[in-house]
Amino acid sequence: MTRLILVLLLFCTTSVLFASESPFKALLVSIEKYEIAPLDYAENDIGRFAQILMQRYDCQAQACIDTNATAQETGDDAAKNSIMRKIESWCQSLGADDMALLYIAGHGVKDETGKLYLAMINFDRKNFEVAAIPFEWIRDQFGKCAGQSKLLLVDTCFAGTSKSIDFDQAGSGDVSSSFADLKEVVTIASSRANEMSWLWGEAKHSLFTYWLIEAFKGHADLDGDRMVTCHELVRYLQDNVSWVAKAALDKDQNPVVLNESAGANFRLPLRAIALSRLIDDVAEQIDLQMRMEKYTRIGIPEFTTGQDRTFDSRYGALPRSIADSLRSSLATKARKNRSGYTVLSDNSLREALQSKGITPNDLGTDKTKEMKIGGADIPILVDGQLVMFGTGGLSLRTHLLDTKGKSEVGQAGGTALLNANELAMSGISAKFNTGSSAPPPSQTLRQEPGIGLVSSSQLSEVQQMQNAATLPHPLQNTATSSGGTFDVWIETRRVGSSGAYTKRPFTLHGNDCYLPIAKGEEYRIGFKATDSEEVFVRILVDGLNTLSQRQMAVSKGVTIEAVPPDSEGEYVLAPRVPLAEARAWVIAKGSKQSYVVEGFIDANGKSDTMRRFQIVDADESVAARKNYTEQIGLITVAFYKAVSPSQTTRGRVGTGMGSAERVNLEYYKGDNVPGEMIAVYNIRYMTPEMLKQTVK
Repeated sequence: MTRLILVLLLFCTTSVLFASESPFKALLVSIEKYEIAPLDYAENDIGRFAQILMQRYDCQAQACIDTNATAQETGDDAAKNSIMRKIESWCQSLGADDMALLYIAGHGVKDETGKLYLAMINFDRKNFEVAAIPFEWIRDQFGKCAGQSKLLLVDTCFAGTSKSIDFDQAGSGDVSSSFADLKEVVTIASSRANEMSWLWGEAKHSLFTYWLIEAFKGHADLDGDRMVTCHELVRYLQDNVSWVAKAALDKDQNPVVLNESAGANFRLPLRAIALSRLIDDVAEQIDLQMRMEKYTRIGIPEFTTGQDRTFDSRYGALPRSIADSLRSSLATKARKNRSGYTVLSDNSLREALQSKGITPNDLGTDKTKEMKIGGADIPILVDGQLVMFGTGGLSLRTHLLDTKGKSEVGQAGGTALLNANELAMSGISAKFNTGSSAPPPSQTLRQEPGIGLVSSSQLSEVQQMQNAATLPHPLQNTATSSGGTFDVWIETRRVGSSGAYTKRPFTLHGNDCYLPIAKGEEYRIGFKATDSEEVFVRILVDGLNTLSQRQMAVSKGVTIEAVPPDSEGEYVLAPRVPLAEARAWVIAKGSKQSYVVEGFIDANGKSDTMRRFQIVDADESVAARKNYTEQIGLITVAFYKAVSPSQTTRGRVGTGMGSAERVNLEYYKGDNVPGEMIAVYNIRYMTPEMLKQTVK
């Protein structure tokens, strides 16, 4: 089966989302369901590639697969006419300032004279005229169209077909050479003239297109400026296609570039991505490295922060939370891909490093050489670093260190735009301007240095959160611009007392809210929302959710394992979770009631129990016993709009658990989920003596 992929690159916009048209446009054409030899993975290639272009860029992408290309046509030449009309129309739509991407996947064939064609789904050696498009015609269309920068990618492959083909096949070298004299077009062929372009069954993609997709995810941004250039794209494809062809398939495949100088103006700005997506991207890169090099174990120590690689308190729980999420994502990918490696649990790795006196600065030195846990080697350690910058930007860089050779064997990373939930984890309290009377924010994108293309609404949320750090604590005025009121208070009594709880006054100082409380006391968290709509509330104590919830990964001895996708998993009491992932309480629409949470609740739907909040020494707290000390002494209460799914511890105190008590809970049966954050209140609790030293 001859596999051909033509790609023309251009900057484009999504007209549904943005008012102005983008200069980046892409046309993706794929032929898959051939009668002679179906082309495996072509539909998967084009679907995933189009998705990435629209998600990661301000891109106007059009996709055309054989099954829909012929929907409005009849006759033997239906597929040919439909696709030719699509290509011609798209080329004519390009402007002088556009950068263009044309991607075509299909069989490349030759007639008796050596003329090159793109075969249609009904092609055979007798019907070149009605079932094949001459590459000469595609060359003329693309060569003559407007555009400041044009990129052509070619990938042809008959590898993997079991059928005997009775016509001459055209490889990527043949096809790309026909475009060589188009000096204004950069052409990248998937392989040399004497090589085949291979399918990668494990990834369910063409090998070349898999790395093309990875490149456009932003991984080709080698200098981290949130721009993908032609030079970076070429280097990334050449490095990775040849590496995996040899490592995974034991084959030779080396991409070739023609007229690279024509891509001098090719600069593709990436859109800002969410932290969760960045973590998953990093996990994907690390997982591939582990599989290709057949490493058996990997450990992820706590990440350092800032340019000086310290543990800056301004980052709050983010270093631990991101490391936890990366472990979980890696464990899931290891299970899904049957990768054969295991991910070490946080506790086991922490104990091993502490026992040897190893600090983050020691990673990759003789101290970590040939480390063992449970008698087994730890061949790979991840050295991770977080750096905040600009308006809500976070850089994540990870280096894979081989503990035997003390060398770096790989790296992965990127940048993300933090959201209000993530910034709230640093202890900031805020209210948000979400009133319906406010004008809707413009969705025009702008380039934020190091972060990428960001909409004004995204920036507004981050800027409100960052500005809040300089404002008085919002509990000084609980009303919001939406017309609702969101109030929080703490009530206390002595442990073991059956008497009434008493409301304890706060000490407000700048953006900080302090609660004086002593060992031997227990407390409960009161809250109220008088909003006109349904409201969700997430409540964390010491960074632990007050509601039990299912876990995606669980500890199994010294390693962690992903929960099988067909399993519901077990409920975990007082789980440590990012604020955005915490199971939420629900306040009914129009409710004027006050609510209280008196302890950590195991809401499992079978035997619901509660363990009361009790003040203990910090090192005896529930969080400390989970080796999660970053947020001890912090209570977080965050309110959210309801939307549909489519949219060191010395001298401190912490929270312990009382004895289990049976409770009666009412379970939410609605269809909504937490949407945008309306308000978040962080309350720092400590002994009266420490409060006097803290607030003077």
